[in-house]
This record gives sequence, C-alpha cells and structure tokens, in this order.
Amino acid sequence: MKPIVLTFIIVFSLLTAPLSFAHDDLPRGQSPGHRSEHADESATTTAEGRKKAAIKRRAERIIKKLEAAIGRLDRLAGRIETRIAKFEERGSDMTEAKRLLGEARAKIETAKGDVTGAKAALVSIPPINRENLAKIKREANKAKESIKAAHAALADTISSLKPGRNKINKATTSQY
Repeated sequence: MKPIVLTFIIVFSLLTAPLSFAHDDLPRGQSPGHRSEHADESATTTAEGRKKAAIKRRAERIIKKLEAAIGRLDRLAGRIETRIAKFEERGSDMTEAKRLLGEARAKIETAKGDVTGAKAALVSIPPINRENLAKIKREANKAKESIKAAHAALADTISSLKPGRNKINKATTSQY
C-alpha cells in the first residue's frame, strides 16, 4: 500500500511541477492569463475566418439539399411518366395528366435554374458579409419556392391519375 501511495505522490508532483513554473518566462508584471495585442488581433481574424467558413459550409449544405430535392422530384416525374404509359395501355385518357406532367417538368427545370443561380451567387461572392449573405439567402429562398411549386404540380399530376377520374366514359345500361 505504501509503495502505491508513494508512487502516486511522486507522479503527481512531477506532473504539477512544470505547471507551477510556466509563468517564469513571462515579462515582469504580466500574469499567465495576459494576452498581447498581437494575439488578440490574430484571434479575432481566425474567429472571423472560422465564422465565414462555417457560413460557407452551411450555404453549401443548403444548396446540396436543394439539389437533392430536385433529383427526387425528377425521379418522381419519371415514375409518373411510366404510370401514364401504363394507364394509356389500359385505354385511359391521359391527356390531362400529360399536360400537368409537362407543366411539372417545366417547373422542375425552373427550380434547377434557380438552384444553379444560388450556387453561382455563393461562388461569385468571395467576401461573405451580411449583404452578400442576404443575396445568397434570397437566391436559396427563390429556389426553395420553385421546388415547392414543382412539387405541387407533381401532386396535381398524381391526383389526375387517381382511379375513376380519367376512365373512358362508356354508355352504361341499367339492368333493373
């Protein structure tokens, strides 16, 4: 038990000894917590740099999410197109669904252009400050709204495919 306690005391004293003499190399009158003016300036510039880098990463992440949403809408439009072809094979009238799908595809292309504009705004504006950040936000919001419009157009297309809406009207006879 005594060797363990002695070992602990020796190790503890060796670990704390360099810490107690760390302020010996400082000029007279300065405490270990005192920072020079140059250190304050460099800390400010690195903090600004980190902040700008974080803002840029966030904007890039938002653009990546918008691009992913457009990809999902594009794949959904492709799936709707195959469903329209299947319904046409069955004899359903799909002119309205095709028209709505064309509108949805046009809105998807508009959304792609808006996302490209947001990406260009991010790349073309090297100093990221409040004014430039507001411009990037406007472009991203514009892209988000056009993605919402494309999604709504696809939803209208899907609702036009619902059973019973586009069947060929056949003359029915009453059996009663």
